Amino acid sequence: MPDYASLSTQIDAVKSEITASLGNSIYTAQDLVFIASALDKLGTLLGVNDIVAVTNTNLATINTTGTTNNNTLNSTYTTNNAGLNTTYTTNLAGLNAVANMSVVTESGTSRTLANSTDANNTILCSSASATTITVPTNASQAFPVGSLVEVIQYGTGQVTVAAAGGVTVRQVDSLSKSRVQYSSLSLQKIATDEWILSGDLGV
Repeated sequence: MPDYASLSTQIDAVKSEITASLGNSIYTAQDLVFIASALDKLGTLLGVNDIVAVTNTNLATINTTGTTNNNTLNSTYTTNNAGLNTTYTTNLAGLNAVANMSVVTESGTSRTLANSTDANNTILCSSASATTITVPTNASQAFPVGSLVEVIQYGTGQVTVAAAGGVTVRQVDSLSKSRVQYSSLSLQKIATDEWILSGDLGV
């Protein structure tokens, strides 16, 4: 930046040189070069050149930062939007499955769950004798994770939920039977070969 103590004197000198050159009616190439040089020198004395250079540098930095931040926001938006769409699709599928549950009657004393007939449905166990509902392996019956099966003791025969070899059925206090007639039990698949049993359980 210029020395402000002598800035006025230097500016006046440059202005005088430019005025003298502009007084000529005919300009030579040398005159034009001189005028351009003098104007550049005047810009330097005034600090204009420094201001322009700093402004351009800052503008470039601002543009770069703006582009980076915009790209980051777009990437974050795309990721979050994809996650929301996946969650929405999954939840909607689950709600539709529950809304479309149908009732299947089991009059026998044993039944192994089948994906094609029992997934997201209600099984009414109507026998007067004890009935066993077996949860199969994923290898034999590939229920989607999240599948829900409701089991109701509709008859007088108590219903027991059993797990096939390789399957884990988790429940409160290791209870796996319906408590009384009309008790409702719920089986939900939470992993490949893992289910949760809940509801009106008894001994």
